[in-house]
Amino acid sequence: VWNKFGEQNMRLILVGCEYAGTTTLAETISEWAKGAMGGNFGFHDHWKIPHISHPPELTDEERDQFMALSPNIKEMFQRYHMEYHLSTGFYGDPHHNSVGFHIDEAVYAPLYYGYGQAGEYGDRSQAARKTEAHIMEVAPDTVLVLVRAAPEVIRQRMKENPHPNGLV
Repeated sequence: VWNKFGEQNMRLILVGCEYAGTTTLAETISEWAKGAMGGNFGFHDHWKIPHISHPPELTDEERDQFMALSPNIKEMFQRYHMEYHLSTGFYGDPHHNSVGFHIDEAVYAPLYYGYGQAGEYGDRSQAARKTEAHIMEVAPDTVLVLVRAAPEVIRQRMKENPHPNGLV
């Protein structure tokens, strides 16, 4: 995508169930973009608890410590984490790409993390709408991509390559 200054932008948000292939697709796009356009077109792929950091990854001890936090503290961390990634200095980058981001939070938080239910403080459905409105204001060229896989494919991937601390 070309912006109003004649520069190339790539702002993607890849979403999909764990094991659908979002991370694999992000890595493939990054490699393709590096060769086709030059530069770094990485993805922020650290939204599913306990996978909340990018290199350097958390140690096993740090991950255990994070998982022992209360739902309220996890909610606060993720809310600040998302707000940070939406800041002008951060989301203003012409190549801001994410896997999951606010949509992962809206789906997984109420199901698995113990916060974000409708009507609660930190309601993730409302937060997702607020995030989308902000993205459309500051970066309307952002493209949302839904990555899908058949249930039998997800089951096979889970069996053949189980994620440590997987969600589904």
